[in-house]
Amino acid sequence: MESSGKRVAVLTCKGDMDDPCFPARLHFLVCKLHQLIYEDERGGQDFEVTKVEPWNSVRVTFNMPEDAARRLRSLAAKGDDTLRQLGILSVQVEGGQVCMVMSLFYF
Repeated sequence: MESSGKRVAVLTCKGDMDDPCFPARLHFLVCKLHQLIYEDERGGQDFEVTKVEPWNSVRVTFNMPEDAARRLRSLAAKGDDTLRQLGILSVQVEGGQVCMVMSLFYF
């Protein structure tokens, strides 16, 4: 755990890093995820992508506040429809258990 109260969250998402549309899709994913996690808050706190790498599909690593990480893990554990629609296959928050999110759509 980081001393700043931040957590690392790793999302495995459907996608192909070689797709020319990938940067726009990633930006859309990040914006929608931010809206979902912070709901009514304007802007929320620091929420940043720290790494994007190929991983069967695409693995996106975020650095986010503890409360955002808890909310994300909770949404994934419930199989939230929005996460599925964004193409998120799984969520793992800082070494914890991987929460599978079954997805029918590509992001």
